[in-house]
Amino acid sequence: MDGDIFVNRHIFVHLFFCFFFCPTYPHPGHNEKIETLTHHISTKGDQAAYYIERANFYRISGNYHKALKDLEASDNLNSHSPEIQLTRGRILAELGQYRNAITSFDSFLNASPEDSRGYEARARVLEKLGMAVEAAHDFQKAIETGKRTRPNWYIEQARLYALAKGNYSDSAEAVLLEGIKNAGEIVALQEALVSLYESTSDYEKAIDVSKSILEKPGRKERWHKRRSILFFKMGQFSQAKNELSAAYRAVEKLPQHKRHNIALLNLKAELDSLRSLFDHSPK
Repeated sequence: MDGDIFVNRHIFVHLFFCFFFCPTYPHPGHNEKIETLTHHISTKGDQAAYYIERANFYRISGNYHKALKDLEASDNLNSHSPEIQLTRGRILAELGQYRNAITSFDSFLNASPEDSRGYEARARVLEKLGMAVEAAHDFQKAIETGKRTRPNWYIEQARLYALAKGNYSDSAEAVLLEGIKNAGEIVALQEALVSLYESTSDYEKAIDVSKSILEKPGRKERWHKRRSILFFKMGQFSQAKNELSAAYRAVEKLPQHKRHNIALLNLKAELDSLRSLFDHSPK
């Protein structure tokens, strides 16, 4: 197959959800908040809590030295708040000190075993250490202890199973199906499931899920294109051409001004390339 036409989807993790630690950036309101907290520290009680809160704003602003100083100050006040360990772990993780971050998250979770924030934070560091299965398990704990359903946690967990050494595709599938059961047929979850099935060459299942997505309100052209590729990979060339024709029709139904933006022009070029390929395929 032409490498310019088909994106290599055989590694599920690279399709949608390559996770990186989100960089922190100063926000105009952060300096004001830090000034307010500084005032509170000097004039009000419960200084320990204010030190921890200010440490978080310093962390978000990238001022890790001051953030750690504030956590030390809070600790010296004998606050013994688990939040100190959670914030310290996040700082250490952002500094690339992953092993020390794990130690802090472990301490936080020992004190607060029902707090999903600790499991999520530790999962992200475990991934950085190449411990994908362990990270997936922590996302499961985050799901179990979370106060609300977060579809992205199911997606993250499935991605980690797909990333892990060994065959964990069944585990990834089970996670996404559970996510759909608990959160509903959210497109992001279904899209992840389609990608997983495609990566394991289970094209029939991928097509079934993509059909459910197509039945939802919204734009259709990209999913018709996706289905045309799936049918082509199955060797069902007639269906592939039908889906490609449906993609063209979906584009033509769009308002004129939407048909000339860069994304749609690129899509039409991709459809043209597929049509050229399909024209040379068996009837």
